[in-house]
Amino acid sequence: MANKNTLLEELTLQREQNKLLLDIIDAIPDPIVAKNWEGNFIFANKACADLYNTQPEHMIGRDDGYFTGNQEQNDFFRENIQSIMTKFKPERVYEDSTDAKSGETRNYLSHKIPFKDINDKLNIAVIAKDITEITALKNQAELNEKRLNYVLDATHEGIWDWNIETDEVFHNEFWNVLAGIEASDFSFKEFESLIHRDDLPAVQQTIEQALKNGQPYQINFRITRADGTWIWVKDRGCVVERNELNEPTRMVGSIHEVTNEINQNEQIQQLAFYDPLTGLANRRLLDELLLERINRHLFEGAYGALLFLDLDHFKILNDTHGHYMGDNLLIAVAKRLKSQLRQEDFVSRFGGDEFVIILNNLSNDQSTATELAQKVAEKIKETIAQPFSLTNKHIGVTLEYEIAASIGIVMFPTYAESVERLLQLADLALYKAKDKGRDRVVLFEAHMQEALESLTLMQSKLKDAISKGKLNLYYQGKYNRDLKLIGAEALVRWIDDDGKMIFPDQFIPLAEESNLIIPMGLNLLEQACNQLTEWSKHAAFKDLSIAVNVSAKQVWHPNFIESFTSVITEKCINPAQLTIEITESIMVSDMAETIQKLVALKKLGVKVSLDDFGTGYSSMSYLKQLPVDEIKIDA
Repeated sequence: MANKNTLLEELTLQREQNKLLLDIIDAIPDPIVAKNWEGNFIFANKACADLYNTQPEHMIGRDDGYFTGNQEQNDFFRENIQSIMTKFKPERVYEDSTDAKSGETRNYLSHKIPFKDINDKLNIAVIAKDITEITALKNQAELNEKRLNYVLDATHEGIWDWNIETDEVFHNEFWNVLAGIEASDFSFKEFESLIHRDDLPAVQQTIEQALKNGQPYQINFRITRADGTWIWVKDRGCVVERNELNEPTRMVGSIHEVTNEINQNEQIQQLAFYDPLTGLANRRLLDELLLERINRHLFEGAYGALLFLDLDHFKILNDTHGHYMGDNLLIAVAKRLKSQLRQEDFVSRFGGDEFVIILNNLSNDQSTATELAQKVAEKIKETIAQPFSLTNKHIGVTLEYEIAASIGIVMFPTYAESVERLLQLADLALYKAKDKGRDRVVLFEAHMQEALESLTLMQSKLKDAISKGKLNLYYQGKYNRDLKLIGAEALVRWIDDDGKMIFPDQFIPLAEESNLIIPMGLNLLEQACNQLTEWSKHAAFKDLSIAVNVSAKQVWHPNFIESFTSVITEKCINPAQLTIEITESIMVSDMAETIQKLVALKKLGVKVSLDDFGTGYSSMSYLKQLPVDEIKIDA
């Protein structure tokens, strides 16, 4: 009897323990089941029963398809567990199951452990972890990554992530494409090895500064690709993580190619600041740089020099051999100028055949600096004087050509502290060099400034005299061999406000230089025509002619013929009584155009006289081409 009671107590205890174990299993929110070889349930906890909208005891002897209606899914479950039971080795399986209540497909990570029951039959226990939410997050993350990669591929962005502690740099595929490498070792050393060696110091300094101050950085530099070519990239990055000591541990950023952008900016800069023919700096860049150099020399107490260079009679080359040869000469001159200068010096094309050179930091002593500037200028002049070999590839002609240069020098900051004033003084020195016969160097000196002011005043007075008719013609008789008066030569004189007579050699060169010769010449022509009209009223003078000097600049002016014709027509004179006197300098310009204009004058009936023959450019070959009626030979 005692043994029976003990057995009942043990049985009751075992039932209670089994009940406790079942309660524990039912309390677990993940499905836990056991199945036989056919895939039928031999055990199921409450979580699995809830998934299939039933009770655990109702699941025994039935398969998944009975509850879900999804036979395809049921077959997968059965074949999978049979495979695992055959191998008799636990496995983890990612699989889906259908919620019988909602019809929703849930995602599970199932641990499947095969075992044998007391009858030595194969069965399998399945513990399924619901990972639906985790899977959804994972899928969303993968989708976001795909979207990001699509965007990065579309925008051609290379993304990098630098672990500063390990020196590893993780990056996306497009980073490899930019770098031109097939397999990366993901190291920071590899990243540095790709940077163009000329740009590496600046990149290292920029990154070090960003690590130090924690601010984002942005820099353009060149990457040397695996095939030896290089591209420009824009790199941006910032520190995103720090350790407990506030030291940076992680930096992320992006990189993309900007080669076209850099090249376009360089082209814009080239067009804006450089001469397209010679590649030298233009006037705009000269103005900016010269101002900076003046201020720097003032601050440092040093002396520099500004050289204004002009090629002597450059126009002759253009007129005789064409502008293509002229351009070739300018290019060759630019190369020679650069070859004579130090790296810290500067040369620009000012315009036409004029060049401006800045010699920097010659000396802290003015006398020494001045001496050095003159030596450099003389050396440049000698270099320019060496023959140039010019080739016109279009017609296969090569020409050995020699040309001289005149150079004006002004020291700075001695005489001026403004760009415009400095250029003006250098130009004045250049003018003096030309005035002394060209092919020479002239240093600006203080007394030249007084001469400039006097010249400026004279120019202003001359302009006023022309507008107010203060320039008058005086007539010198012309006689034939019988000493009969046949005409007169018009001589211009200027009576100043104080009654003093100013002779042509004092103001004609100024009129030529300032282009006041154009309105002045027209005014004097009108005076000569008025005189012919007046003489026509007197029998003794009605057949006289007048010879008027006409400047080469007047003839070269685009409206010369129209203006000349207008005056003659308006004054109603006999053109045959008018002679224009030209000099040999007229041959310097376009001969064909000059001849065309002289022929037009002769068609009007005007006579043409060549003055001072034999003193300039003329030769018998030129003389035969000119439609002249008479030649005046200097005695």
